[in-house]
Amino acid sequence: LNGLDTNAPTVTLSDNISSNYINGTETLRIISTFNEAMSSSPKISISGQVSNLTMTSSTTSVWYYDWNVPDSFNGEVTATVTGTDLAGNSYSGTDSITYIVDNILPTVSLADTNSGNIITNSNQVTITATFSEPMTVSPTISISNMITNAVMTATSSASVWIYPWVVSTTYNGIVSATVSGTDLARNPYSGGDSLSFNLDTKAPEIVSLSINNLNNELILNFSEQSTLHDKSSNSFTVTNTSDYFSIGVTSGTATITVNSMTYNADTNNTKYVFGINVNGIPDGFEVITITPKINKVKDA
Repeated sequence: LNGLDTNAPTVTLSDNISSNYINGTETLRIISTFNEAMSSSPKISISGQVSNLTMTSSTTSVWYYDWNVPDSFNGEVTATVTGTDLAGNSYSGTDSITYIVDNILPTVSLADTNSGNIITNSNQVTITATFSEPMTVSPTISISNMITNAVMTATSSASVWIYPWVVSTTYNGIVSATVSGTDLARNPYSGGDSLSFNLDTKAPEIVSLSINNLNNELILNFSEQSTLHDKSSNSFTVTNTSDYFSIGVTSGTATITVNSMTYNADTNNTKYVFGINVNGIPDGFEVITITPKINKVKDA
């Protein structure tokens, strides 16, 4: 004797993705697992997208629908199903799955903690990537000639990521930092935003030394802007020049006495002018040498 079935079926809804964020490049499989065999074909509706479409059977109690996610829509949708069991009892539950359709590519704003973007070894620069929306997993950063796809560090916001860069390299020149990543719907960031840095790992070099026609000034020029290690202003005059430079004369009959040194970055940021007295009568064979003392002259 067969029993009378008056119990409405129940269902469990699932899908083939890891999160409920989807985009228009994906095919979403929605799976309805009923607690018993179903008659005919259950139907599925996705709010604003499809209505009462027939599902495909895996078994008599498991049915699925493959939805090609539209690439022209953005917003929230909800999937629901209907159906009857073999005894004609209708599924009357309210089970549903909600999805966020996101076809908008993320954008990013890049910033850093270096005010002039001129950096050298041992500097620490924190690069911050602020995306237009939360990102999945960890965005990566690349710095040309130095770093490739390094994982960035999360902050309290899923849209803001940082990379603390401790500069250590022999490379000298312009480098660019770029980032990559995907949002929660797996849309990739594909912009061209970047930060450029002038990586200066070479010490300033002397390119010329001359004496003026009055024989009372030596003019020293470096290859780049520099300053004395204990000075922070744009212009200064010092009288203790021997603390910073070794200055001497070889050959010839005259010697020199150095009285002072003047530097003015606002006028010429590579030039140092030494006030001197020439002692004795030069015979033209004098060779004047100036050598910066160790760690006394640095990049500005």
